Amino acid sequence: MNGMMREQQLCCLILAVVTAGAPSVSTEHGLCPNEHLNINGGSFVLSKGFSHGSRLKYTCPDGYYPSVPSRLCQNGLWNPHPSSKLTPDCKKVTCPNPHVLKNVTMFPNQDKYYINDTISVKNCSFSQDEFIFPEVRERFNIGDKVTYSCDRPLTLIGSKVRECLDGGQWSGREPECYADFTYDTADETADAFSSSLKTTLALAQLKVEQDEPMGKKLFFNNPGKVDIYIALDASDSIEWADFQRVKDVVKTLIEKISHYEASPNFEILIFATDVTRIVSIRDFRSGVRLDRVLNDLDSFTRRNMDMKTEGNMAKAYQTILESMTIKMADSKTTFLETQQVIVMFTDGEPNIEGDPKQKVKQIREFVLRNDPGRDQKLDLYVFGLGENIKTVDVNGLISEKDGERHFFSLRDLVKLQMAFDSKLDDSNTVELCGIQEAYDNLNRRRAYPWLAEIRTTRDACVRDALKGYGITVTNPYELVTKNFLCSGGTYPKADDASCNGEAGGATYVNRKNRLIQVGLLSWGVKNLCRGGMLDVKSDEDSREYHTNLFSAGIQSFLREHLDGSLNFLEMH
Repeated sequence: MNGMMREQQLCCLILAVVTAGAPSVSTEHGLCPNEHLNINGGSFVLSKGFSHGSRLKYTCPDGYYPSVPSRLCQNGLWNPHPSSKLTPDCKKVTCPNPHVLKNVTMFPNQDKYYINDTISVKNCSFSQDEFIFPEVRERFNIGDKVTYSCDRPLTLIGSKVRECLDGGQWSGREPECYADFTYDTADETADAFSSSLKTTLALAQLKVEQDEPMGKKLFFNNPGKVDIYIALDASDSIEWADFQRVKDVVKTLIEKISHYEASPNFEILIFATDVTRIVSIRDFRSGVRLDRVLNDLDSFTRRNMDMKTEGNMAKAYQTILESMTIKMADSKTTFLETQQVIVMFTDGEPNIEGDPKQKVKQIREFVLRNDPGRDQKLDLYVFGLGENIKTVDVNGLISEKDGERHFFSLRDLVKLQMAFDSKLDDSNTVELCGIQEAYDNLNRRRAYPWLAEIRTTRDACVRDALKGYGITVTNPYELVTKNFLCSGGTYPKADDASCNGEAGGATYVNRKNRLIQVGLLSWGVKNLCRGGMLDVKSDEDSREYHTNLFSAGIQSFLREHLDGSLNFLEMH
């Protein structure tokens, strides 16, 4: 009897030990627990149930965002770990602080403003310079630096530090402050991207060489040399529906760009843990059919990734660097002449092989070759996808070029595809970019294909018009109206002078090695090209006047006579 009781006690003891040590159903085989996952005011979806590698994504109604964007199941635990005491919430999206002007009262005066809130401005007596920047000076010297920051919790995108350069320009690009869960519209994204890309493609067709004694010669390469690398994030943090829409955007982008005169080569990459090449630069250059490339891109699914769906942006950039290295080995001259464009579509989620910025740094070093002047040979774009874009990690992955944008925060990919379809047309488009009448740092391409600088003071230049042969008027501004740009003279230095017969030559602004036509050579005070000499410099009295394509009068004339055959964009 006692033996039987001891046996029963031992049996119960063993059963108790086994029961106490057994794992719960939710953590068996790496499954994550299903407790404490709800969100107040919203819901969640799981990419792969509760298994290892599954991503839980919270969603909220329009105008709200989740305090915890997502969780990742790793070895039976959620990251970040859910709390039994603190449930995540759907919070209202707030707008940035509108109190940026002196002597202005905002009504209603609130600590926070939300989507669809409206404000009124009272007691508004201020100048355009009266922004709340008490430490900003009116004048800066060459070499002076300014540092930017954004109010918390905004994220700064662009140049954190800018330096005043010789010529009166600032280094880098003007920064922007991004708030979480705010996005760029499809139209403004397509406008900014297409403007920057068209300039890059146009620049690819220009080749400047020094040719003594004629000076600089400007040639047009046909076709231009452009390599465009497009990388698509297919990791499990990207909604599959968004990935499908991104493929449609990329197909539209490639179809439109392929019709440009500067026909580029493409490399298309799809990445998660590993990288899949849809087509390489080398294969595209060797004549692979575009329709085949687009079909291969369209047919790609996550099944092609062998269930390895964690993000690895660093490996994507490494693959691009390897392709560049191969092209450099094939022909160093060709590589150095080629414009390099990288377009990354991603949500910026964590990367399993380290910081992608290190790979981008290597790409910069490889393309620039220790020559800062080659910065115009590289354009780095990032298109942020989804509702949880990691904007804090974007700096270091994009180019910082004055007047251009290289980061876009996207939400409506369908509208973006439609915007690309309408705004990336190459045919007969005149871009009116809001060029200021800056009379310093201008470059003019004459009827002869070399460049001449225009550096002058306008009033002195206008007055010298009275020195022209046969001029009888006494007011020089009757001759040189606001419809003219002016060049020549000897201050601060002599310019290359034009010759008889060169009227009608194009006048360009050189903005960081990017040429934008702003005028046409009209007439000059005197002809210095005598005895067959063409390469001559202006003297103290020689002046030249150029029709300003961006003046209101000329714009009105162009629209009246060319509207319908050319598409005009609004000046900003």
